Amino acid sequence: MQKHILIVDDGNLGQIVLAEKLRHSGYLVSVAGNGKDALELLPTTMIDLIIVDIIMPIMDGGEFLIKLSNTDFSNTPTIVMTNFAEAAELYEIRDYITKMDTSLDSIVTMVENKLFN
Repeated sequence: MQKHILIVDDGNLGQIVLAEKLRHSGYLVSVAGNGKDALELLPTTMIDLIIVDIIMPIMDGGEFLIKLSNTDFSNTPTIVMTNFAEAAELYEIRDYITKMDTSLDSIVTMVENKLFN
């Protein structure tokens, strides 16, 4: 069965390119433009992994992760990405990737490791 990945990131070119790379790697991909939209999507869609940016409008990734931890979906594997280490530190997120320094192939490898290891 095809694994379903949710990308939570405000609509930018990087989000589109990542979604296409994951689709070409055999994954089903859904996209939410902010944490609020992602939380609304989760009860209606079986998601196997969430990739979330920290800096977003309406509800940022840090607030999304806090709210996610209080839902039935709190055990869903996540990959946090940002270009701003300060934002990750604000939410005490220690495990994140820097978008500008991480290749698409590396992200696909991380996805595979989270899903299959």
